[in-house]
Amino acid sequence: MSRFVMVWLVVLGCQDEEVEVTLQQVSAVTYNVGLAPNYVSYAEERQPFVIDALLQTDADVVCLNEVWMADDIDAVLAATESVFPYEFHEYTQEEGLKEPACTDKETAPLVVCTEKYCSDTEDLVGCVFANCGDEFYAMSAECRGCAAANVDLDDVDAIVEACLSGGGTLTYGGHNGLMLLSRQPLEDTAHQELQSWLTQRAVLSARMGDAQIACTHLASDLSEPTYESDFASSYEEEQAMQIDALLTWFDTRVGDGPGILLGDFNTGPATTTGIAAELADNWQMLADAGWQDANLAQEQPFCTWCNDNTLTGAGVESIIDHVLVINATTDNPVRLFDEKVTIETDDGPSEVSLSDHYGVSATISFE
Repeated sequence: MSRFVMVWLVVLGCQDEEVEVTLQQVSAVTYNVGLAPNYVSYAEERQPFVIDALLQTDADVVCLNEVWMADDIDAVLAATESVFPYEFHEYTQEEGLKEPACTDKETAPLVVCTEKYCSDTEDLVGCVFANCGDEFYAMSAECRGCAAANVDLDDVDAIVEACLSGGGTLTYGGHNGLMLLSRQPLEDTAHQELQSWLTQRAVLSARMGDAQIACTHLASDLSEPTYESDFASSYEEEQAMQIDALLTWFDTRVGDGPGILLGDFNTGPATTTGIAAELADNWQMLADAGWQDANLAQEQPFCTWCNDNTLTGAGVESIIDHVLVINATTDNPVRLFDEKVTIETDDGPSEVSLSDHYGVSATISFE
């Protein structure tokens, strides 16, 4: 819960008089849980372990990313309501049935290829692009977009059927995957969609005490599928547009007061300790706007997308999950949820990471 720390100061010119200053102190956590069927392996098997880990944190407020499915949202809420009695999410869905995006003729080669190589895989997306990329890109742009958007369906046959009959254009039905959990009341809640291709990006905001808190998840610089939007030229440009819109919208809510901005931003700077940059120019937009990150401020910042994570195959280590503050101070950054758990797979017990991301906690203080 929110804590109040009493600080005694001696004011210059009033050495004989002690002045009491009250700072409000909040512990905030951001965590991309990776409950993304067909994108992140073992989403169903990991879910109860993710929920159990959330129950162990003593944070005041938690921003969750990638809780895409309605069943997972319900499970998180049911399990955590005694610890986090206040929550805010906005289950958005793409409206209306679209016109058929594909034909039998153009999808047939992809179906044959995936039946050969990807009939039994936890990472359908990775398998398709590793083995059937030529067949995927031989389809029309509209068909490719529909197939990528409907990856949450059980298999390629189901995806193709959806796109033959009129599937959606956004992954997971257009949901944003965001949840904000809190020990304290969340007031003046608001939701803002951000212009997005393939996956709906958004920001949730609420006031907790004197602080405005936001939870977001921005566009990722995917290697596949190739970016094909008509409002931006690349994932990087889309993300930059989202950062600009996010800051413009959230700044009106924060004003001169304390602001806390949480989430998987899919951007971060390089460090002298071997952390690689991810869309560094976009990160600079946040830094130039005055947002501060306690993890990056320390001598040895820790990665949140890491080589030792069993679900990433990262190749590089980066800091893309952030607890950011403005008009406040932040310290005590801690990496969370980096343990491994044993799950049951078709090949027997397997030790895997809780998510493909690690969580971040930091303490925020403000008057």
